[in-house]
Amino acid sequence: SALPSELFRSRVDLVISIVNGPRTHIELSELHEHHFAPTNRELVAGRLKTAQRRLASVTSEFLSELHGERSWVPVSSYMSDYVGVKISLGRRHLELFSRSNTARDQFEDVVCDQTTHFLDEYGDLIPNLMAADDGELAATSSDTEAEQEGDEWIVPMPVQYGETRSRLSLTYLRERYGLDLREPVINPIMVVVHWTAIDTLEASFNAFKAPRLPAHRAEIARGGEVNVGAHYLVARDGKVYRMIDDSYFARHTIGLNYNAIGIENVGGNVETPLTPAQLDSNERLIRYLASRHPIKWLIGHHEYGQFRGSELWRELDPSYFTVKIDPGTEFISNLRARLADLSLLSEPTQLEAN
Repeated sequence: SALPSELFRSRVDLVISIVNGPRTHIELSELHEHHFAPTNRELVAGRLKTAQRRLASVTSEFLSELHGERSWVPVSSYMSDYVGVKISLGRRHLELFSRSNTARDQFEDVVCDQTTHFLDEYGDLIPNLMAADDGELAATSSDTEAEQEGDEWIVPMPVQYGETRSRLSLTYLRERYGLDLREPVINPIMVVVHWTAIDTLEASFNAFKAPRLPAHRAEIARGGEVNVGAHYLVARDGKVYRMIDDSYFARHTIGLNYNAIGIENVGGNVETPLTPAQLDSNERLIRYLASRHPIKWLIGHHEYGQFRGSELWRELDPSYFTVKIDPGTEFISNLRARLADLSLLSEPTQLEAN
């Protein structure tokens, strides 16, 4: 790279983290959008796809050798708030690394080698930023830190996501969407906002907690046995609870569950309308999610029908559809107004228009 090392380090990150959870992410080449000249964006997108395919092949082959059997690794590339390639590791990979420091070190070497290759090969597309003054660089660094808010304000409140829910989720993804996966994983590019239509936090959580759909949900029973769910639950006082990891499947929006993060808000009935505190928390949560995932769309549950027939719609049964009214036009309009600076889309055709 033509950049001085200290400037390069401030703009390119390689993060390899082994975390205690069902999945971990390895973010490669975290190059923010402003690092690329506009004329290079299309070229970078194409080359990023090439890097993605190469990385998927190399890492899958490496892990297959360690396991003695074929090991599937989800790898995605994207260009949104930043340019990157993401590898998603399953629980069995983490268990292997926890048992073998050698295996983990070897895998890190593989990832580092591929990342270095990508940066060496495509580093010429990064514009020379030496003309930027110190004040501009300091502002950029400060903005980035502000975007990367921690999640200590989000309270863990996990639903039951063991073998049963995983198996039923995989069945749903296969039968409803034609996706044959080894793990019920998603690549989030959309946020869907809901209300629970249940008055209390406890009762709302209990509606999602069990892995199987309860008998009283007959109107959606033909869609599968897995229970409905969402990734986040926002109480009427504004407190935010995480029920499911962002990268795991939750059944909350027909046709779009494979790429959508769901936010449920407690209430929505006449006696328990959504509150200003919930609006504040939804804004904060979506900003948090947009800083960590390539989120392009923000919709209310009542708007999901406009995606039928688009490339994003994956439901195989055209008759499987339910009319929704949550979280209401006023709530989602106010939320969009607050998040206008993120330029999130609300319709599938808007991406083509842009």
